[in-house]
Amino acid sequence: MSEMARVYVSMMLRNLAIALTGIFVPIYMMQIGYSFIDICWLIIVYFGVRIVYSDLLVGKITAYLGPKRTMFIGYLATSISMLLFATQEIFWWPIWFLGCFWSMMHGMVAIPFNVEFSKIHNRSTEGSQLGYLHALEKIGHVIGPLAGGIIATIFGGQYIFAVGLVLLIVAGIPIIRTAESVKTRQKMNLSKLNFKKYRRNILTRALAGVEITMTSPMWQIFIAMTILTPGAVYLGISMLESISVAVAIIASIVIGHIVDKRHGRTLLRIGAVIISFFNVFRMFIGQYIPALLVNIGHEVGRAANSIPRQKGFFDEADSADETRIAYVVVAEYIDSAFKFVAWLVILAIAVYFGDLTALMAGFAIASVMGLATMGERYKALNK
Repeated sequence: MSEMARVYVSMMLRNLAIALTGIFVPIYMMQIGYSFIDICWLIIVYFGVRIVYSDLLVGKITAYLGPKRTMFIGYLATSISMLLFATQEIFWWPIWFLGCFWSMMHGMVAIPFNVEFSKIHNRSTEGSQLGYLHALEKIGHVIGPLAGGIIATIFGGQYIFAVGLVLLIVAGIPIIRTAESVKTRQKMNLSKLNFKKYRRNILTRALAGVEITMTSPMWQIFIAMTILTPGAVYLGISMLESISVAVAIIASIVIGHIVDKRHGRTLLRIGAVIISFFNVFRMFIGQYIPALLVNIGHEVGRAANSIPRQKGFFDEADSADETRIAYVVVAEYIDSAFKFVAWLVILAIAVYFGDLTALMAGFAIASVMGLATMGERYKALNK
């Protein structure tokens, strides 16, 4: 099995585990008695921990141990996080405690994965590689929510975290069995990074991150609050996500090939307009079928926007060469900081104006951020 194939398999299993549990975290917390404001605090702690120490610490670990070993540690950290959520109804862990472990879970995988992929990708077929990667991730996002919804409906929400824990352990096997592609025992040196050179694209990437965080958890919460009955929440959201992502799988493969034919920037801009439109349209949804259609349209738009944007990001990280890890860490750090501020704004709106107003504001922010992704200037998309 090639190195890229191992990364594909590992990330598919990891995303299956995350899809099995991730979209249900806010729903599960609300089902067991937490409010929307509590969920906001959980996510604020999540991003707060990342900007205080998590992202920088993960960067240093990645530089010293290598991305594959760091990803494996990240899988273990994710397992601990899932165990905490699974036992929440027993021990009632504090929100800050849950947020800390949840934060480490994502950072310990996102940063080393970005470093690894930027090293092993093939520039001439990178669009196709990213398309297949997206498709495999989406397979996890089809099976995960559907299986998670069934498990949660029949046995209870806590059991989806137990299944996810097992999947994560299996996901770590393909990557830990191969040698590191990046030199180990390095020291991450942020001072050597020419931030001015990469500033615009790093900031644009962070705006795209805000669009994602303003839609993914908020949309599920909005549907649970306004459309679905309490007994149908898990299964209803799982069906919504699975059907939408199934369409996006085909779109991801097709879009990847189009990006390789030098139409990446055009696709990125078309995708930006599509996701902006559907984010505004979310505010007017009151029934399940229209919600499904909005979800499908947004998933296709996001694929068109994110695949070329990721191509530009990975090529730029690769061109940074000796400061590759520093580049990825700074990009993730700023991404976390922007999301932290966005969720503070949502929390303030929820406290003073109510939950639904805060959700509407989140969709409006997401719409603006979607259009803002057109501000990128990735050299890889000039070709």
